[in-house]
Amino acid sequence: VKKPFYIEAGLPRFFTAGYRAKVYVAVFNDTGKAGHARLKITAAGGLKVLVPDAPVAVGASDRAQIPVEVEAEKPVHARLELEASMGDSTDRLVVSVPVRERHTLRTVAADGLVESSGSTVKLELPRPMLALPPEQAYTGAVELTLSTLPALRLVGGLKYLLEYPHGCIEQTSSRILPLVTMRKMAADGQVPGLTPEQTDPYIKAGVTRLLSMQTEDGGFGYWPGDSKPHAWGSAYATMTLALAKQGGAEVPAEALKRATKYLADILDEKSASTAHAVPVAHYALALAGAPAGSPQDLAVLAGRFGHEDRLFLWMAAARAGLVPAAREGLTKLVAEMKGKDLPGWQPLSFWSWGRTRAVSLLALAEVAPDHPAAGELSMELFRTIGPGGYWYNTHETAWSLFALMRLMERAGAAKAGVACAYTLPGAAAAKLTLDAKKSHVLTVDPVAFLKGPEVKVSREGAGLLVYRLAATYPYEGPEQTSEARIERTYRRLAGDGDLKVGDLVEVQLTADLPRGFDYAALSDPLPAGLVAVNSALKSEPQAIRAEPDHGDYEFGDYVSTWRPSYLEIRDDRVVAFRNYGWKGKYRFSYVARAVCEGTFRVPPAKLEPMYQPEDAWFSRAAEFTIQPASK
Repeated sequence: VKKPFYIEAGLPRFFTAGYRAKVYVAVFNDTGKAGHARLKITAAGGLKVLVPDAPVAVGASDRAQIPVEVEAEKPVHARLELEASMGDSTDRLVVSVPVRERHTLRTVAADGLVESSGSTVKLELPRPMLALPPEQAYTGAVELTLSTLPALRLVGGLKYLLEYPHGCIEQTSSRILPLVTMRKMAADGQVPGLTPEQTDPYIKAGVTRLLSMQTEDGGFGYWPGDSKPHAWGSAYATMTLALAKQGGAEVPAEALKRATKYLADILDEKSASTAHAVPVAHYALALAGAPAGSPQDLAVLAGRFGHEDRLFLWMAAARAGLVPAAREGLTKLVAEMKGKDLPGWQPLSFWSWGRTRAVSLLALAEVAPDHPAAGELSMELFRTIGPGGYWYNTHETAWSLFALMRLMERAGAAKAGVACAYTLPGAAAAKLTLDAKKSHVLTVDPVAFLKGPEVKVSREGAGLLVYRLAATYPYEGPEQTSEARIERTYRRLAGDGDLKVGDLVEVQLTADLPRGFDYAALSDPLPAGLVAVNSALKSEPQAIRAEPDHGDYEFGDYVSTWRPSYLEIRDDRVVAFRNYGWKGKYRFSYVARAVCEGTFRVPPAKLEPMYQPEDAWFSRAAEFTIQPASK
């Protein structure tokens, strides 16, 4: 039913903190007579709005545009209530719009157990954080969490996986795996701040995405739309889906049946191209209740593979009933692995030494939890948590969480509360009593923390007290333009002149990479005033600029085209993934349309080898202006 008088808000998909722009609210008059409309806007959240005081004339069967000036102050989820009136006619509209952070946010964290004599917890702050002026320090956050729950030490890794922005077969499986494992612990109150009601939507969304990557033969591609299965990724996805189903998630039986058939087929084929996935496939089939081969066959097979592969095979053999032999085999294997220097990262299986450490603990937790090496390995895993509160990459983080939670399930929850005292920077000493299965989050003044980045915590008695100190800070990219490995430019396709609403813009990213890479993501945040063109729509031009696959020479340097293996156009960014590449210069271009006038801040573009994140490269943050459309 069409209303005779109504309003529509021409708002961007999101705002960015620091954004100043002019948007328009359209007033439609189909009442049959002309009038004057007034607009009132109430903003809740991080937005300030300025609406004209004077009424706006609207002709009969016509519309009028009311300009509204908007300033986004802080990153929150903003809510706008718009009310328009013209004589006796009124209309009301409520709109929710996210306000994004203008910076890239980074986190440094430390966690551990409070000693009987008390603990002084210090953070080694990175140079960009130490250089923050006071007004920018408040854009971050510093929190100290105290808990009687050991699982507090896993929160940083879980948060990292849930907020990780990409979703290939490995990353999606890695996001679900710890959630389905800890769901029972969360229901029992053993995971701080996490309940099944919070985990279930993530699990459901993850299962749906995994199934979207299933290929015709039952395996799973690395990206949605891939026709060829990724062997190791298929085994990983299958074990994750099997565990999800066991935990109560809805997983179609037919999809799981097709997945297990694909794994059984690659075991029968004995192909060199999938041989690296055979051990984990056996483990996935055992988890799914469809074991392949006898336990004795698995024991014999374990003698033909390397360290981590033998761990998977012994776990599969134990699930098939060969527990004593598996315990003996694992005991020998763990002893052999001490002090071993294993090879580097292997892209076909996402292998890294950190994962082998986690799988070793998982195998002991499943087959020999009383083995003394289980405690040693768990402490080693905790020691290798990175400064951000998680392990090296998504894969290591997921397997580390999986293994530690398996061990914690057997240990049980804390049975007693604890009294403690703490001193925060810039504040007096205070006391706190925590009940069993309870946690408490303390907010630390970020400016005081920058002057002295440490807190002191002590406990009374023998109760368990766990701490986590985390500081988040804004990062704007390399300090000097000359340090940036990525150069980002915006070019108006209509030629020189001011960029105006309605113009098409070529966004170009040029990266100078010092080494080759596997599985990299080139992510470019969009300003609120630009919308990336979706070339899937026939009415739009091509989003990706037509460039030769082979690249070209520029000022004596060879520049290769960054041809994506998979492309995502999101509301707030364009992400071009590439499965492998070499050292040298690359260029990637796409087209966007200017849709909103104003001045915009844009966070740095980022190129990250996803399994070697310490090699990430950034551009500088940017600011540019879009003018009103030409009359």
